[in-house]
Amino acid sequence: MNRITTALHRGLIAAVAAACVGAAGLAAAPSASAQTVDSSVTAPVVTTQAVPAQALAAKVAAKAKKAKKHTFKVGQVYLTLKSHTLTANVVKVSPKPSKITYQWYRNGKKISGAKHSTYTLRSADSGKVVSVVASVSRSGYVTKKLNSHTTANWKKRDVKGLSAAKKRAEVVEVARGLTGVPYVRGGSSPRGLDCSGLTQMALSAVGKNVSTTSSGQRHNGHVVSRAKAQAGDIVWTPGHVAIYAGHNTIIEASQSAHRVVEQKMWQRNPVFIRVIG
Repeated sequence: MNRITTALHRGLIAAVAAACVGAAGLAAAPSASAQTVDSSVTAPVVTTQAVPAQALAAKVAAKAKKAKKHTFKVGQVYLTLKSHTLTANVVKVSPKPSKITYQWYRNGKKISGAKHSTYTLRSADSGKVVSVVASVSRSGYVTKKLNSHTTANWKKRDVKGLSAAKKRAEVVEVARGLTGVPYVRGGSSPRGLDCSGLTQMALSAVGKNVSTTSSGQRHNGHVVSRAKAQAGDIVWTPGHVAIYAGHNTIIEASQSAHRVVEQKMWQRNPVFIRVIG
C-alpha cells in the first residue's frame, strides 16, 4: 500500500513539474504583437502606389501651368520710311515683350534673310507691297504675331497705264495698309496721321496731290452722289475727311479711336469727292 501511494506521489510531482516547465516556456516566449519588425522592409503596396501618384500629380501641375499662359493686349506694328530704309515700329503691346522677331514680305511672300527690324528697299520692291510680321514673346505669355499690312513703299507704286477705277482701288489699299497708325494732329507720315494726312498720303501714292487740310480737299475734286460713290473717293464732312472703302465703310484717322481704323460709315450726310476719274 505504501509503495502504491509513493508511486502515485512521484507521478503527481512529475506531472506538476512538467506543467510548470510548460507554463514557464509560454511566459518566456514573446507574443506576436511583441515581435520586432525590421523597419527597413517597406510594404510593396505602399511603394507601388505612392510613386506613380506623385508623378501623375506633377505632370498634371505642369500641364496646368502651361495651359494658364497669359495673352498680350492689343499691339500694333507700323512702318516708317527714311531714304530707302524701312523701320518696323512695334507699339501699344502690354506688357512689354522680352523678345521681338521679324519677317519681311514682298506681295505676301517671305523675303529671304529679311529678319531684322529694318529693311532696305531694292529694285525688286518697286511697285510691290512690302510688309512685316513682328512676333512678340515673353515668358508665361502666348506668342503674338502683329502684321503691319502696310504698303511700305507707297511713294513708289507703279500706276502707269492703270484705269481710274484701279487707281482708286490702289488708294484704298494704301489707306488700309496704314490702319493702326497712331492719330497725331497735323500728322502726315506713318509715324502719325490726322484725317487729312491720311487722305493726302493715300492719294499721293498714285500721283494725286491734294490739299493738306480737310477744307481744302473739299475742292480738290468733283462731287458725286452717294449712289455713284466708289471706293477710293473722299468722304467729306465739315472738319473731317476719310477714304471711302465701299459697302458703306470708310478708312479714317479717328481722333476718338486714337489711330487709323476701317469701320462702318457713321456720317449721315457726307459729301463724296471724286479726285480720280
